[in-house]
This record gives sequence, structure tokens and C-alpha cells, in this order.
Amino acid sequence: MSPRDYENPIRNQQKRTALLVVLVVILVFAVILMLKVLEAKEDAIIIGDAQNKVVQEEESGLIRYGGKWYKQNPDLTTLLLIGTDSLVSGEDGKANQADFLLLVAMDYDHNNYKALQINRDTIADVPQFDMYGRVFGSKKQQIALAYSHTDSDVRNCNNTVKAVSNLLYGIDIDHFISVAMDSVAIANDMVSGVPVYVEDDFSNIDPSIKQGETVTLSGEQALHFVRARSGMEEPTNIARMQRQRTYMTSLHERAIQKANQDKDFIMRSLLELSSHFISDCRINQMTRMFDVALAQNHS
Repeated sequence: MSPRDYENPIRNQQKRTALLVVLVVILVFAVILMLKVLEAKEDAIIIGDAQNKVVQEEESGLIRYGGKWYKQNPDLTTLLLIGTDSLVSGEDGKANQADFLLLVAMDYDHNNYKALQINRDTIADVPQFDMYGRVFGSKKQQIALAYSHTDSDVRNCNNTVKAVSNLLYGIDIDHFISVAMDSVAIANDMVSGVPVYVEDDFSNIDPSIKQGETVTLSGEQALHFVRARSGMEEPTNIARMQRQRTYMTSLHERAIQKANQDKDFIMRSLLELSSHFISDCRINQMTRMFDVALAQNHS
């Protein structure tokens, strides 16, 4: 009896779940510049002039912008993707921070999603903890620091979710996925390198990444490409965010090619990447997210 004879729905579900693991890493470095989280409240009364000032009404969950009231679309599922220094908090005595933040809004009814990449240097109301691990208030600080307040990755994820919600006027965020940034090197080498056109000068970071050339990045080069800031000619996080978007576009294409060429690519990816992220999503929820992302990719 051939291996094909053993195919069954459980095996197919395992393959779908494995592919999702690859998708999660890919999504972490995705770039889609808009977030459709709010829809107009048709029966709301428009008050005052059309000033572009945001006003939050916490009890009702409404937000006023441009003279109109908005509410969060209840039909969308929101997911916060968090890229951290490493998966283990407090490694070598240094607290982790959220180097990468991407809020994804998924519309299951229409099989599409949109996302907002959030600058780690954005100042937000970040919940603070006392010595007993209880929240006692909030402090305006870099949103990246929301991940550094406890010794629990799950609690740090939830704290980051709350900080992002505070930043975006109290919107509900349904789920989180936290991915160690080091997994970029693993994902990069799984697709046999990722080609990118290098616009920035990396001579102080990695001379092998030559400005003005298309370079197929190795794992270590990929980490430098998406993480480097200090020592760059333009050492801003905005410049780094642009490189992350460039890298993601090429990584996505390479991953699709690899999956089409190698039937075992998905299962190997599961084994290599499964220990590099944590999430509050159940398998069926992650599978549904995968279905939406796949449908949009093929549209």
C-alpha cells in the first residue's frame, strides 16, 4: 500500500496547520498600509463642524472623527502580530521589547484582510505593574516597552495588546501571535535565501549587503536587513519598517515557490518554526485565518 493510501482528513488538517505556521512568520513582516476596523454608524447624529479631531466615547464604544461617529465593525476579527527580541523574556538579564507590531483585521465574510504596521517608537498609554504583578495604572512611553514589564511572555503579549488598543482609541483586539525576530533567519534559509534590492548603506553593519545591488540574503544577512538601525545612515525605525516591507514581499514570493516545488516543505517548516511563536489562538481559529489569507493571495 502506498503512502498516498493513508491520506485522510486529519492528515489534511495537519498540512493546513503546518502551512499556517509558515504564514504566521510571513505575516509578521507583511506590509499592507490600511486597517479597516471602523465602519460608519449610519444612524448616528453628526455634531459640530468637520474638524479632524478624534474623540473617544468609552462607554458607548464610539469614535468621532471628521464630524462623524464611527463604531468598530463587529464582523471583523483583529489579530496583533508581535515581533520580539527573542521568545524568552529577560534573556541575559535584558527585558524583551516589541520590535515589530502589525495589527491585522480579517473579514471572514468577504475572505480578505487588511493591516496596519505600528511604529515601535510610538508613544502610547502603556499599562504598568506593581511588584505583585498587578496593573496599577498606565504611563506614556514607547509602545515597544509594553512587552518588557513582566517575566511572562503571555502577560507581556496581553499588555502589548492593551497598549495598542489604548493607542487606537479602545478598539477590541481579539487575538495575538508573538514571534521571535530570530525566526527570520530560519524562515529565510528555509526558502534558500531571499533576494532584495539594497537601497541603504550597510557598510557599517554587514559589508556583504552591498548598496545598489540585488542580494540574495542568507539567514544572518536577513536579520541584519530587517533589524539594523544603529550604525545606519538613516537610523530611524521608519527606515527599518520600509526594509521590513521590502523583505516581506520577496519572502512571500519565495515561500510560495518553495511550497509548489517541494511537497514536504510545509511539514518541515512546522517542525522548524513551531517553537518560535506563542499565541492565544486555537487551531481552528488559526486555520480560519489561514483560509482568509490564502483566498486573498489568490484573488
